[in-house]
Amino acid sequence: MRRAPGRAALIWAAVLLAAAGSALAGPPFTEDFESPEPSWAIDHSAPGIVVESHRRQQRFFHSGEAAEELKFRSTEAARELNLFRSTPPARILDDFKASLWIRTRLSDVRLALVVTYPRQIDPRTNAPLVVMLTGEPAAGSGAWERLECGSDPRNVAQLQVRVRSYLSRWVDSRKIDFRDPYVDRILLRIPTTKGTGELQFDDLEAGPIVEPATDADSASPTDRRSGPRLSWADDRLLRDGRPVLSRFVTWQGESAESVAASGFDTVWIRQPDDAALLQSLSSAGLSVFATPPQPPNSLGPRQASMTPFSPATSAVDCWMLGRVAPADLKLVASWSELIQDADRQYGRLLLADVTGRVRDYHRHLPLLGISRHIPHTTVSPLDYSEFLDQGRLQALPGRPLCTILPTEPDEALLTGRDDSGALPVVEPELIRMCAATAVAGGYKLLGFWTHSPLDDDRPGADERRLMLRLINLEMQVLEPWLATGKVMRTTEVRHGESAQPKARKLRQFNPFASAWDRDASSASPSEAPLRATILRADHALLILVDWLEPDAQFQPGALTADSLRFVTPAFDDAAQAFEISTTRVRQIPLDLQPVAGGLEIRLDRFDQHAAILMTNSAVLIQELERNVQAVRPQAAETWVALATAKLNRVEKVHGELQSLVPRDPGAAQPLQTARRYLQRAEQEQQAGRHDDARQWSQKVLELTRVAQHAYWQQAVSRLSSPVSTPYAVSFQTLPDHWRLMERLRENPTSGENLLHSGDFEDEAAVATQWRFESPCVRVDSEFQAEIGLRTDAAQGRYRLHLAARPTRGDRPPPIEEPLISGHSPPIPVYSGQVVRITGKVRLPQALAGTVDGLMIYDTLQGSIGAHRFRKASPNGQWQSFEIIREVRQSDDFQLILELRGVGEAWIDDVRVHVQNPADPNRVQPANAAAAAAPGA
Repeated sequence: MRRAPGRAALIWAAVLLAAAGSALAGPPFTEDFESPEPSWAIDHSAPGIVVESHRRQQRFFHSGEAAEELKFRSTEAARELNLFRSTPPARILDDFKASLWIRTRLSDVRLALVVTYPRQIDPRTNAPLVVMLTGEPAAGSGAWERLECGSDPRNVAQLQVRVRSYLSRWVDSRKIDFRDPYVDRILLRIPTTKGTGELQFDDLEAGPIVEPATDADSASPTDRRSGPRLSWADDRLLRDGRPVLSRFVTWQGESAESVAASGFDTVWIRQPDDAALLQSLSSAGLSVFATPPQPPNSLGPRQASMTPFSPATSAVDCWMLGRVAPADLKLVASWSELIQDADRQYGRLLLADVTGRVRDYHRHLPLLGISRHIPHTTVSPLDYSEFLDQGRLQALPGRPLCTILPTEPDEALLTGRDDSGALPVVEPELIRMCAATAVAGGYKLLGFWTHSPLDDDRPGADERRLMLRLINLEMQVLEPWLATGKVMRTTEVRHGESAQPKARKLRQFNPFASAWDRDASSASPSEAPLRATILRADHALLILVDWLEPDAQFQPGALTADSLRFVTPAFDDAAQAFEISTTRVRQIPLDLQPVAGGLEIRLDRFDQHAAILMTNSAVLIQELERNVQAVRPQAAETWVALATAKLNRVEKVHGELQSLVPRDPGAAQPLQTARRYLQRAEQEQQAGRHDDARQWSQKVLELTRVAQHAYWQQAVSRLSSPVSTPYAVSFQTLPDHWRLMERLRENPTSGENLLHSGDFEDEAAVATQWRFESPCVRVDSEFQAEIGLRTDAAQGRYRLHLAARPTRGDRPPPIEEPLISGHSPPIPVYSGQVVRITGKVRLPQALAGTVDGLMIYDTLQGSIGAHRFRKASPNGQWQSFEIIREVRQSDDFQLILELRGVGEAWIDDVRVHVQNPADPNRVQPANAAAAAAPGA
C-alpha cells in the first residue's frame, strides 16, 4: 500500500512552489505620490462621514516633495472610512507584502489587502469571492510610521477558517475552493469617532508581483470585476480611481467611430442587452451608460423584483434612469433599490436627471443630473447660470453633479411646420456657452442631448458636430483641473483700461484704496453679462471667463472685447498666469502690485470664452503644454471647418432675406470680410500655423454673428419678445417670420375679441370661465396664495391679481411647480388661421425664488414659447405682451398663466383675435378635419 505524503513533504512542496513563483516575480509595485492628483479613491458607503479635503500637498511628506492628504468630519461614532488603490493583479505568495507610510493622530488605522478567490463564487453576489486580509494597527503618534500587511501563511489560514465558517450557511464548506488567490487592490481602513480627522500617507510598496493563474477554471477578467469602474469622491467623478470630466452623448444610431471622432468618452444607450452594440462601442474605446429595465407594473413595490444582471451587461458603467419628475420620487426610490439588488456583482452607479426635489433624490441616487433647455426660450444664459448654481446648492455636498446640455431645438419647435419651412438651428456658440457655464458651475459629468444623429445632414448639423468636437478637445486639455476643481467664487469683470493708474492716485490719499473700490454713494452697477469663475484645483487656480449675453439663447452677438480686467486671489505669493486655448498656451504678464482682493489680470483680446491657469508648478505647465500639443493640429482643422460651415449657411439665409426685410441691416459687408478672413485661415492651416488658423477662424465666426444679430435685431425690435412668433427665435427661420408679418399686414386680424372675460371686469364670468389651481394652498404647504380681482387696472376698473408668499420666514424654499396656474376658457381655432393674443402685465416688485417668475404661454405651442416676467416693471408701468401663432390643426386652445415666483403679478386686458387666410377654403373646422383624417 502506497503511503500518503507526510506533513513535512507537503511543507517542502509549498516552499518549492513559492520559490518557483518568486522566480517569476516582477519588480514590486511602488507609488511615490509626487504627481499632482490624488490616486486613492474613497468608499463613501459609510453614512455620517463628510470628506472636507482630499488632495496632494507639499507640506508634510515622508520622502520626495509631496504626499496625499485626507481631512474629514464624522457626525456619528463607530464608523469606518476606507480608501483604496488599484494595483496590478498579483498572486498571493507567502512573501507578498504591502507597506505604506502614514502620519496621523488617529489610532487603529490599518492597511489591508483585497484578496480575490477566482475559483469560488460568493453566493451573496454571484461573483468571485472577495475578502480582506488586514494588517496591524497604527499607533497614531502624529509621526511618520510604516503600516504593513502581508500574506503570511498563518494569517491566510486563519482568514480561510473564518470565511469557510461564514459561507457554510449557503454552501457545502468541504467544496469551497481557495486556489489561485490574487490581490488587485490595497485598502486603508480608517476607524472614525465623532469629530474631525486628518492623515497624510506616502511611499506605497507592494510585491512581489506574479501574474495570477489564467487557466480555464479561473474567472475571466470581466467576471473578476468586483467594483464599479465609475465612482465618486470629494466632489470628483472617478474612472478607475482617476478624476475625470466625463462627457456623454445620447446614441441616435450613428456609428461608434463617428461618436469617438467627436471626442466623447461615453454613450448613453437604451438597450443594455444589445451585445453587438455594446461590442461596437467598447471597440471604439467608448464607455457606456444604459437605461436599466423597469420592474413589472403588475407587481407592487414589495412584490416586484429584478433578476440579477448577467455578465453580458458588464460593459455598462452606469445606469441612467432618464428624466424624472418630483412626483416620481417614491417610484424611482423603489426602482433604484431593485437595480442595486440586481447589480450586486458590479455595484454600478445610478444617475437620473431630476426636475425637482434635488436633495430628496440625492439621498437615493449617488449621481444627479440638473438640466434646463434654454435655446429659443426666454431663459437667458445668466438665468441658466443661476439655475445651475441653485441646483448645486440644493444637492448633497461632496457629490459630483451632472447636467445634460441642449444641442438641438426643442421638438415642440420642430413639429407642426410646413414641409417648405426652415427648421430652427441652435447656434454653435450657444452650445459652447452652455458647456462653459456648466463646468464653471462645478459640474463634473456633462451629457449632450440629441434627437438626430451626429452625422445628420440638416442645416446646422455640421456646425453642431464640429463645435462638439472643439468643446471636447478643450475639455480634454483642461480635464486635470476641471475634474478636480472646486468653485471658490465669481468675480467682477470690467472693460477698458487697467485700474492700476487710478489706484495709485487714490493711494496718495488712502493707502488702502483701489480702483476696484466703489463709491458707497454710487448706484450699484447693472447686471453684467461677463463672468469670471475661480476654481481651486490641485496646485493651481483655474479661472473661466464667459460672456453670458442676455439674448444669446436666440442669437449670439459679437461676444468679443479688446480689453477685459478682473481680480483673482494671489496664488502662493508668486503667481504665473497662462491663457489656454486648443492651439496655444500663452503666459499673461501680471502687474504684481496688489489690488483689493488679490491680483488684477488683463486680457488684451477676448472672444466669448477664456481659460486661465495660475500655478507655480513647472510640472503642471509641462503637462499643459503636452495636452495642447496633442490636440493642436486637429483643433485648428476643426476651427477652420466650423467657420466654413457656418459662413456657408449664413450666406444662404442672407441671400433669402435680402428680398424680404423692410430695410438693409448692413449685414453684407461683414459677410464679405468674413469670406476674405476664411481664405486667410485656410492658408494658415495649410502652412501649419495652427494658432493663427484658429484666430482667423474665430474672426470669421465673429463677423457671421454680427451679420446674424443685425438681421435678428431688426426682426424682434417691434415684438414684445422673440418668442412672440415661432420664427423669430432663430436666425435660420427669419425668412418665415417676415413672410408671416407680410401676411398679417396684407390681411389684419379680425376686430372681434374671442376672449370676452380677458378684461376681468365681470367677476362672475371670470369665476365660471377661468380655471385657477394652486397646489400651494395645501394645509402642509410652505406657501400661501392669493387669487382675485383688484382695482388699479390697466384699463377699466378691475385687473387679475395673483400673489404667493412663503408661510414661514422671508426666504422661500425651492419652487418646483407653479404656485398658481390659471387656464383661460377654451377657444376653438381652425387649421389655416393665425391667432394673435395680446395683454398687459405689471410686477410691483421682482419675483423671487425662481428664474421663471410669471410665465404666460398658449397650448398651441406650449411652454417652450412662454413669455417670462421676473423683474419689477420699469417705472411701475404696465408692460404689453403679444403672441402670434399659426394654427396647423383645428382644435381648442387655451392661454395659461403660471406664477412660479414669490411676490405678486397683475394681469389685464387680455385679448384673442384671429386672422382667416385669404382663401376661405383653407379654413378647416375641427369636424371637417376629423372627417378627412385617415380611417374616418
